[in-house]
Amino acid sequence: QVCSAAQVARRLRRTFAWLCRCSIMDLAAQPPYQSLEGFAAKYKASCFCKRVRFCVSKEPFRARLCDCSECMRLHAAPMQWAALFEKSDVRFAQESLAFLRWYNAKCDAVYTAGVDRVFPCKVQCTHCGTWIGDEGRDVFAAFPSLFDFVDGQSAPRFPRSFLPAYRIFCRTRALDAVDRLAAFEDEGRTPASVADFLVAVAPRLDGRGHKGQAGRIGVLGGSVDYAGAPYYAGMAALRVGAELLYLCTAEEACGPIKGYSPELMVSEVYRHSRMDCAETASAEKDRMVEKMVALLPRLHALVIGPGLGRHPAVLDAVARVVEAARERQLPLVVDADGLWLITQRPELVNGYTNAVLTPNVMEFGRLAKAVLGDERADLHAVARALAGPVVLQKGRVDRAAGPGEASPVECTEEGAPRRPGGLGDFLWGALAVILGWTVPAGMDKLRACQAASALVRRACKAAYVKHQRAMVAPDVLEEVGAAFASLCPAS
Repeated sequence: QVCSAAQVARRLRRTFAWLCRCSIMDLAAQPPYQSLEGFAAKYKASCFCKRVRFCVSKEPFRARLCDCSECMRLHAAPMQWAALFEKSDVRFAQESLAFLRWYNAKCDAVYTAGVDRVFPCKVQCTHCGTWIGDEGRDVFAAFPSLFDFVDGQSAPRFPRSFLPAYRIFCRTRALDAVDRLAAFEDEGRTPASVADFLVAVAPRLDGRGHKGQAGRIGVLGGSVDYAGAPYYAGMAALRVGAELLYLCTAEEACGPIKGYSPELMVSEVYRHSRMDCAETASAEKDRMVEKMVALLPRLHALVIGPGLGRHPAVLDAVARVVEAARERQLPLVVDADGLWLITQRPELVNGYTNAVLTPNVMEFGRLAKAVLGDERADLHAVARALAGPVVLQKGRVDRAAGPGEASPVECTEEGAPRRPGGLGDFLWGALAVILGWTVPAGMDKLRACQAASALVRRACKAAYVKHQRAMVAPDVLEEVGAAFASLCPAS
């Protein structure tokens, strides 16, 4: 049968329309393009012409500015502002799917059907040309200015979760405006400086938080012989930004530590006299473990070791506390007598990625011998052998390494030539707070070590400038707050 040109054209149009409907049906089976039925919208957004409409069911889990050259050119703007959502939390109106197209900048490819799009890609309205967002395999980055907060009548009032918390690809930044946002050299892994890292992880002081949200830190240390070390670690944590400090120690040390400062919540978790008695040691160990395990759910991080002593019964109980903390994935900072325990039982932290060990020169030698049989092994080899914890090796230059192949992160900040007792305790307390901020944010623990080291070194230098040879640990404690503010202003 011979068809006229008009009939052929009609058949082609019907075939094309059928193919489009099939593509839209296939696309509608994939997030974030599934049906809105049963979807609880929290915020709504649309393109300029309103043909493309979508909504989200939750707050964005992150918001950021991107300074990469690709975004600059595609958006014809100095930067891109995006709020990040899980794709399952985003839905497009079904009638909007016919007005979408996708563009992959790496491939320089345009996709009109959607089902064959290659991630990551940009989503655009085909009618008005508005860029809707960036779509990845699991994440959808929507542009906040498309949401209903912008009504053209008054200044937009964006929810706090939509406000950018940091910048990425800052090396190609076009406008060097002072915004006090954290800047990263890549997509969010490598901070441009220690200050940028702290700005990224430190909680905002905007009056919206509740007591304890910015840091609930535990210190397990102190003993019948040593009360100063846990006090310094706890006070450093508070000066850095922790809001509640739980200091767990021997009953015999509680009185002296409580006398040092009312800011520390000091609790006895064991009695030395009972630990030292063969008849009562087992029950006392159980009591200590029970008290510590009950406390763990409250904590954001736990310091183990300052002034702890090396009594075998106490260390046996501490080992069980470490195991309980691992079960909860609680960030741990282990030093001093806590490291002595680890050299006897490396399996306690082997494979545990939320632990940081902070050995000095002698402690590192013992640790290296315990895990590799060679006290001269290098930092990277020890970290790889432990297969999880970060090792922060203290020295003239502090160096931190994890189990991966990345080069160690170093802190070259100038400190003080004086070395009075107590300076290491400040590092443990500071690191616990920063680690407690870093781990929930999914940030780099090596950078947390670098930041804590830089902070304490800066405080030491400031104290030395004032006191010279007379500098002692309390002088450094007085400088911790100012040192932190110089790196991460409260505003």
